[in-house]
Amino acid sequence: MDKRQRVRTPPAAERGERVESVPAADFEGLLIGQDSDACLTPAQVRAVREFYRGPTDKRGRSLYNGGQPYGSELYWTGNFVQPASGVTAPAGTFDAAMALNYLKYMAFFPNPPNRFTLADVKFTDTEFHKLNLLGNAIYNANNPDLHAFAAQGGKLILYHGWADQSIPPWSTLDYYAAVERASGGFRASQAFSRLYMIPGAYHCLYAPDRSSINLADFLTPLISWVQHGTPPGTITADTLSLTTSKITLRQKVQPYNALAPITPAPHSLNGHYHYLGTYHQQRPNDRADHLLAWLRYPPVLASRSQGRLSLPQVFLGCLRSFRIPR
Repeated sequence: MDKRQRVRTPPAAERGERVESVPAADFEGLLIGQDSDACLTPAQVRAVREFYRGPTDKRGRSLYNGGQPYGSELYWTGNFVQPASGVTAPAGTFDAAMALNYLKYMAFFPNPPNRFTLADVKFTDTEFHKLNLLGNAIYNANNPDLHAFAAQGGKLILYHGWADQSIPPWSTLDYYAAVERASGGFRASQAFSRLYMIPGAYHCLYAPDRSSINLADFLTPLISWVQHGTPPGTITADTLSLTTSKITLRQKVQPYNALAPITPAPHSLNGHYHYLGTYHQQRPNDRADHLLAWLRYPPVLASRSQGRLSLPQVFLGCLRSFRIPR
């Protein structure tokens, strides 16, 4: 007997529509019961909830700024979901390969043994801080104090898709909120920076099947701002079909205030979280810690000292690469 019940899932995403405000999206309407195209098993629902919730330790504390955003579901296949019956499952996905290679060859010094696998990752705050030892020294761009940048006439435009499946938007939102606070509030931050959040946009703005792309252009307004002093306002973010060469969706996106209060829906798995990481102004002891890291890991740091890259979503990649139960 097929005993089915409803759990909560984002209704707009279920209908294939854009989720305009991901943190405020509700979670309702998904059927669970026997495994079929119309239902998910209870075990599968638990896995999906973990995708939305993001990586946590055994105490339920978030190790990163949230998980998969509502509206990203069409991009899960291949990225971090594959059939449990697959020969390479769960290590055959893009995210699994990226996470494993980062952990084996970039995250630690010396590198872990070659037998290291994603199953060896410990979801603890201790492991998180171990990752940040090298991360804070050479990869992470997490200092929100941009006063020196602004004083030199620097202008910054950040953008993120609300449906980004590869780098979920939460870290960008939290970082820019820290920038606003360090700048003296949203209005002060607008003197040199903007954040644009694009509804329905996936990673790199392409649709899952590469059939369309969002045409949001941020380079032109950035050049105009720097060269002519014209601050950017509303941005056109239309979607172009790459098969018909026609615009399939027209939308305008305004600068986003990351400090504006948002009340998450009662059942939202994209809200109500507090994570262990922080964005903070660099203090003298931070610089000393970084210097010690340079002295301890000179061969590694010398080869990558020209770049300031964000730490890849290692915990998230590990979590998402686990086998979806049947």
